[in-house]
This record gives sequence, C-alpha cells and structure tokens, in this order.
Amino acid sequence: MNRAAYAALAAALLLLSGCRREAASTSQPAPAPEPPTTIAWWGQGTLHVGGDSIETRKPDTIRYVAGTTLVRHHERWAIVVDGRLDRLPLGIYNVVISPDGRFVAWVVEHTVRQVAELHFVDAARVVRRDTETGDVDRSASWRAHVECCDAVGSPSLARVSNAGLVTGYANFRGRAWTWRPHRERTPLRGVTGRQLSTHVRSVDGRHVAIGRLPLEGDDWRVLGWESPTTVVLVRATMSGDAQVHEIARCEKRSHSCTPVPGEPHGHTVLPDRYS
Repeated sequence: MNRAAYAALAAALLLLSGCRREAASTSQPAPAPEPPTTIAWWGQGTLHVGGDSIETRKPDTIRYVAGTTLVRHHERWAIVVDGRLDRLPLGIYNVVISPDGRFVAWVVEHTVRQVAELHFVDAARVVRRDTETGDVDRSASWRAHVECCDAVGSPSLARVSNAGLVTGYANFRGRAWTWRPHRERTPLRGVTGRQLSTHVRSVDGRHVAIGRLPLEGDDWRVLGWESPTTVVLVRATMSGDAQVHEIARCEKRSHSCTPVPGEPHGHTVLPDRYS
C-alpha cells in the first residue's frame, strides 16, 4: 500500500469518526518518519528486541507483550533479560504474558504415572513469574487423568492479568477457574474454557484488537500493542516462515494507520497471537 492510499484511508477514517481536519499549510515541514517497531522478531540469525540484537538460532515460537519477550527452541523456553536469553526450566507449556508485560505464567508437568495401557495420571503446577521483582510463585500440585494423547483435565492457561491473576481451565467444556499465589483455585461460575478469550489485549488490559481492520486487503493481522493506544499490524504470507510485506502502526483514538519503514522484512519469525 502506497503513502497516498494510507493518507486517503486516514482522512476517510477521521471523517467517519466525526473529526475535522484543516487544510495543511504548504509551509509546514514534512512529518518525521515513523520509528521502527519495538515488537520482537527474528531474522537472519538475530532476535531483535527493541534496541537489542541477540544472535540465536531460529526459534519455533516468539511471545512478545509490552517489552517482555520469550522464545522457544524445540521444547526449551527462554526469557529475554538485559539483552540476553535466560533459559527457563524444561517441561513447561502454555506460556502466557500479562498485557503490561509484568507477569509471565506457565504450566509445568512434574510427574506422570501410568495406571493402565494408554491411561496415565498427570500432575502439574501453575507457575507465575514477576518480571520486575524476579519472584516466582507455584500452585499446589493438581492431578488429572489422561487417556492416551488426550490431556483432558490437565490445566491449560488462557491469560494472566496485570494484577497477576491467572485464568485457566481443565478442558474446553469444563469450568474455567482463576488462581493467584497462596490461594486455591476459584471456579468461575457459568464460564467454560471455550468461552475464555485469548485475543491480543492492549497494555492496560482494557481493549482487544479484533474485527475488521482499517486497512485494505484480507492478509493483515495484529502483531501486538506498542502502547495503550497504538497497535501494530503486519501484512505477511504466513506459510512456514513469515514473509513480511508491510508493517503499519494504527492509533486507537483516531482509527488512522501509517506505514512503518524498515525491518522486519522478508523471511522472519514473528510473535504468535497467544499472549
């Protein structure tokens, strides 16, 4: 999409939202170019996190929210701390990050006992890490009966809030629950795992970017929120590695979008949307 198309789109959006736009003076200086996105991405052997560049092999998954970045290589997760990768324990899954990036939560399986052919007893804990203080809290051990490859009953996480409250479920049809350190799980009345939203939330946790995007074409998706009012979109071919074609920064209040020049571009690994 060229700049003229962005300008026309922004003007239409402003008109629809009831805003007036004065004619631009020919003496006004040209606007400053958009800065690169601060959202983490990997390309050509380097993980880019804000202004940091970390040499690492291609990750299977990147999770990024509000300055907190985690990557997964095969079965091992790591969190970016002071420009380096700090590896997390083996055996963790269902990694989620709070909208403001302060809390990270995951599930860790610590025992599996076979009781019959293709029948197992799975014991797991929920772990929550405070990225500001470094404090780590663990839930009590929760048991679940697993048949073959169907982990029905094992805890799955939907999100962790800015207050550190973890929300999860045992299976999509089962009742959802919340957990915070030093307390038991609290069931959510009338809420099942299928009803829990995993949309990308704004930094303050109050908004989600869903529905029709204010850009042309069907191949745009939400890359993440850079601030409480700014969301970054990417137009990319998502088969295998992401082939990035275009990045845009959109303002929630004005519904206007502007192109973001430079990287990421080409074949990259972008953050997934489960965060």
